[in-house]
Amino acid sequence: MSDQAPERAGRGERGEPGGREGEESHSQVGSKNVGRKGRSRAEWVSLAVSGLLLASLLGLIGYEHFSRGSARPLIQVQPQLEAVREDPDGQGRTRGQGVTYYVPVEVKNLGDQTAEDVVVELVLQPPQGEPERAEVTIHFLAGGATQATTAIFRSDPRRGTLTATARSYLEP
Repeated sequence: MSDQAPERAGRGERGEPGGREGEESHSQVGSKNVGRKGRSRAEWVSLAVSGLLLASLLGLIGYEHFSRGSARPLIQVQPQLEAVREDPDGQGRTRGQGVTYYVPVEVKNLGDQTAEDVVVELVLQPPQGEPERAEVTIHFLAGGATQATTAIFRSDPRRGTLTATARSYLEP
């Protein structure tokens, strides 16, 4: 029986710490919360700030969701012929093999939805000879966004006919 006495010491009738039912435990007697009513001013301020931040975030998400248009991607391609650059000996080619021409191209998504893997084809028909082709892929073009890229040709695009077309894109 002496083995059980220390085990039951300090336990109430149902085995809870602190003695009898309804009595406070010794751990609660020294607690800072005993006898305290309500929250402190700092707690109310932090609660208010947290609530405002959460409400603002939810409002912003809702605004973005409902204000975004639903127009499908509409891709516009504009070569900038006035800004063509020349490289006298060509990119990576042996000296004396001609000039390389760099054509800046602006690709715009006039729609509201995003387009992925936009494929743009540029075809240059020089005054003489075979047409040259350049293809550019833009991996991500958000609705309303513009992406600058560059096409490279061996013939001067200012002396020939340059056509630029968006060939395809993926809808995410």
